[in-house]
Order: sequence, then C-alpha cells, then structure tokens
Amino acid sequence: MIKIKKEVKEICLEFIKEKVNTTRWEELEYELKHKWKFNAFNLMALFENPPTIEYNDDNFSLVLEGEKVK
Repeated sequence: MIKIKKEVKEICLEFIKEKVNTTRWEELEYELKHKWKFNAFNLMALFENPPTIEYNDDNFSLVLEGEKVK
C-alpha cells in the first residue's frame, strides 16, 4: 500500500471543501499543480466518491519516501 504525505492529504481536503474560484481555492489549485504536479485528471479524482489521490511518474514526490510501489 502506498502512503501519501500528510501535507498533501491536508491540502487536498482543504481544496475539496473550499468554494470554487475563491482566492484560497486558486492558491490551493496552484500548489497542487505546481508543487505536487497534479494534472487535470488528478484534480478531478479528488471529487470522486470516495475522493481519490492519484499519483503518476510526474507527481511521485507526494508519496512518502521509502514506500514501495506494487
């Protein structure tokens, strides 16, 4: 099982709860896209039921170091 960094989880939860197109929402979106390398598909997965944090080769840095991918 892959463990996502706590910081990423917290940002994602705040992003989901924030009203769309507010200043804070845009700040969180920017951070997710630029710092954590989320793309449109990663962002959409946050709004699925249940919310999902997806990772790929570009944003693998959001996974805890030392974790193995199976």
